Amino acid sequence: MYRDSVVSLEPTSRGLEFCAVNDTDTELNGDVLVQRPQYDGTVLDSERVPLSVPRRSVGRAAVPSHIGALGDATTQGVFAEFAGERAFWHPSVPRESTIARNPPSSRRFP
Repeated sequence: MYRDSVVSLEPTSRGLEFCAVNDTDTELNGDVLVQRPQYDGTVLDSERVPLSVPRRSVGRAAVPSHIGALGDATTQGVFAEFAGERAFWHPSVPRESTIARNPPSSRRFP
């Protein structure tokens, strides 16, 4: 399956980064909505980070440390949305997190 744009959250030596691949002829500009939700949907922290991704390239934005540093890795993750694409990251193995005992609902984060 092919998509014109793909996003992900990637751990790096500098902290968590949001990555956006833009395989279109148009530059993508906007804010990345980055949130730290609990698995029950409660948003604990949120911030918008500006990002510009030139055509046919990859853009990166640092996730603010107060969002990327999870208080409890078994009950929290990091969610990001940019240009209609979403990414989710959690540092724990799913079977070690509460997500295995309490599957997430289909509720959309604000």
